[in-house]
Amino acid sequence: YGSRHLAPDFKRRQLIFDSFQRLFQNATYISEPHPISSNPKGTMLYSWGAGYHGQLGLTGSRKKCRQEPALVQFSEPAVLVACGGFHSAILTDEGKVYTFGDGRYGQLGNLLRKDNMLSVPHLVDQLVTEQVVVTQLACGQYHTAAVTSLGRLYTWGSGRHGQLGHGTRLDERFPRKIEVDTNKFGSFSLVSCGDRHTIVLNDRGDVITFGSGQHGQLGHQNSADRLFPCTVSYFKSTAVRCVSIEAGATLSAAVTSEGELYVWGFGESIHPKSVANVVDCPRHVPFKEKIKQAAIGQAHILALTGMIRP
Repeated sequence: YGSRHLAPDFKRRQLIFDSFQRLFQNATYISEPHPISSNPKGTMLYSWGAGYHGQLGLTGSRKKCRQEPALVQFSEPAVLVACGGFHSAILTDEGKVYTFGDGRYGQLGNLLRKDNMLSVPHLVDQLVTEQVVVTQLACGQYHTAAVTSLGRLYTWGSGRHGQLGHGTRLDERFPRKIEVDTNKFGSFSLVSCGDRHTIVLNDRGDVITFGSGQHGQLGHQNSADRLFPCTVSYFKSTAVRCVSIEAGATLSAAVTSEGELYVWGFGESIHPKSVANVVDCPRHVPFKEKIKQAAIGQAHILALTGMIRP
C-alpha cells in the first residue's frame, strides 16, 4: 500500500472512542430494534471521515474531513444504512431510500445527468412513484441495489462491468428493476455489492451473482463478466442451501444453512498458500463451530459463530 496507508495509532483510536462516549452522554437515544423486524420510534444518524463528495450528508461540509462523528440532519426513522465508494444510502422505516454523495455514475438514483452530487440526503423518489417498498439495500463502488418487499431487485449507477444485471454495460441514473424469470430465480431476499459485482440470495437459498468476474468473485469457475443474474452452480450441484451472503471489493462469501462458510474471488491474504490467489469457485473454509455470518473488508474477513453452549 505504500507509506501513505499507515495503521492508525492508539492516540487517534482513543479520540474516536472518546467522541462516542461524549455522544452517548449528550444525546438521548431510543432503543433500536432489528432493522426489518419491527418499527423503531426514532433513530439518530452520525457520519465521519472523508466528505469531499458529500458522502457524509452534512450541510456545508462537502470539502472537509470529519475525524469525529457528526450528527446528520435526518428526521425519518432509519432502519439500515449503507456506504459505497463515495456515496451513502439510508433505508427508512417506511421502506423509502435516501441517498447522498457522489452521483456521477447515477448511483444516487435521483440526479439528472447535468448534476453530479448531493451533500445531504435526498429521496429516491422514483421508487416511491412506483409504490416500491424496499426491505434491504447495498452500495458498491459506483452502484446501488435494493431488494423490495415483493422480492424484486432494483439497481442503478455504473453498469460498465454488468454489475446492474440488466444485460448491458450501460449506466442507469434511476432505479431499474431487473427483469428475471421468477420461476427460475424465485424471490430475492438479500443483496450485497462489491466494487464491480453484485451478489444476491433468493428465498430458495440460491446464490446469484453478476458483474465483473475478473478476479473470480462471481464463482462461475471463470473470469468472464456476467451482464445478467446467473446462479452459482456449485451450490446447486451440491444441494447446499445458503442463508447469508457478503461481497467484498473483489471477494464473495456465503454461509449455508448448516453453518458452513464458503469464499471465492481474489484473496492473496485470505486463501492458504496451497491455493491460488484467485479462486473462481466457492471454497469451503473449515471451522469447528457453525458460522452465522461473515463480513469482508478490503483484504480480510470476519466470521461470526452462532451461540456456543457448554
